[in-house]
Amino acid sequence: MGGDRYAWGSVQIIGLGVAAAGLLLAFVWQERRAAEPILPLGLFGDPVFVVVSAGLFIATLSLFAAIVFLPLFLQLVTGASATQSGLLTLPLLLASALSTIVSGRVMAATGRYKIFPVVGLALMGLGLLLFSTLEASSSNLSAAAYMVVFGLGFGMVIQVLMVVIQNAVDSRDIGTATASANLFRALGGSVGVAMYGAIFTSGLRYWLPRRLSGHLPPGVSPHGIQASPGRIHSLAPAVQHGIAQAVASALHDVFLTAAPIAYVGFVVVLFLRERPLRMGGASQSEKTGAKGAVRAGS
Repeated sequence: MGGDRYAWGSVQIIGLGVAAAGLLLAFVWQERRAAEPILPLGLFGDPVFVVVSAGLFIATLSLFAAIVFLPLFLQLVTGASATQSGLLTLPLLLASALSTIVSGRVMAATGRYKIFPVVGLALMGLGLLLFSTLEASSSNLSAAAYMVVFGLGFGMVIQVLMVVIQNAVDSRDIGTATASANLFRALGGSVGVAMYGAIFTSGLRYWLPRRLSGHLPPGVSPHGIQASPGRIHSLAPAVQHGIAQAVASALHDVFLTAAPIAYVGFVVVLFLRERPLRMGGASQSEKTGAKGAVRAGS
């Protein structure tokens, strides 16, 4: 709603911000006094928990810039159908699955894990920078190559950090810590969709009139384009071309915003303290247990 239905300085938007801050303070107050808190604040006394929670939030925040807006790019800019856009994102998913498997096996065999989220978030940031270079004239092969870079990075982050947080807390707190980590992942996704959506809508409002010579055909609007991307294929070729250019320019801003966020996550995980894995390293049975922990994290 910010900058779209209501101005950023409106009573409605400022009121929502104040309400969010007030509810957060009320939540913290309630958790401090509850006998069995949903999110035990004592967990934040562990620096590993803090770093991992922040890393999960930022990694998921960065992920949603790719998985939400790449299909829009493929549909609105390259002309792919909804089904084709889903298939064209397979390189990202396959690369992510591959790097998750490889990093899990290496972690189980060596007991070392810090290198994976560090390299992973660096690759995610690089992938997002590459996404920002995509234009209406870019080929699907280029987009697929950039997806592989991003996917390889993402696969090294989330599941590894889930195992790290399970390894850092006492056995009795594993369930609570895992649920708390998933909370921060969910928050990252929610914030990501809202933030990038606002940036994309704002970009479309700026670029559509400029790419269409100041004249928007009936039904062509930022909301209409996002709600029914397939509809633009029924418009005149010149209009389709202008919309494609406007979308590419708006997505450029989305990816350029997401890339520095991923690099903030890179800096955060540099402070991760590497502790010996409980099940990793010395014997075959211990290695098997570590692999089981990796699968549990998945």
